[in-house]
Amino acid sequence: MTAGIPKVPDPRVDVDEQLSVPGCLLMAVSVAVIGGVALPSVMWRDASGHRIPKQIVILIPILAGALCFGLGSVLLNIFGLRVSAKPPSRARDSGEL
Repeated sequence: MTAGIPKVPDPRVDVDEQLSVPGCLLMAVSVAVIGGVALPSVMWRDASGHRIPKQIVILIPILAGALCFGLGSVLLNIFGLRVSAKPPSRARDSGEL
């Protein structure tokens, strides 16, 4: 524990970014992949009737969703679509500069 030491924000990380429309669609597809992989892996039994270990059943869908989001974001960037974007600033919306 580092009590009393303030955390210095990383200047490379932009916390104001949000998912764009293609990013939201990609996130929805990734969640669908997680569900689509999770259901069969929970129901899976081998020939002797044993189930897959619980840690693997949890890990496989998460990795599949992360892989889907990673590959999808690379493909979107190749096609010139941004996955995340900065929201419009409030100063521009109110007419102030």
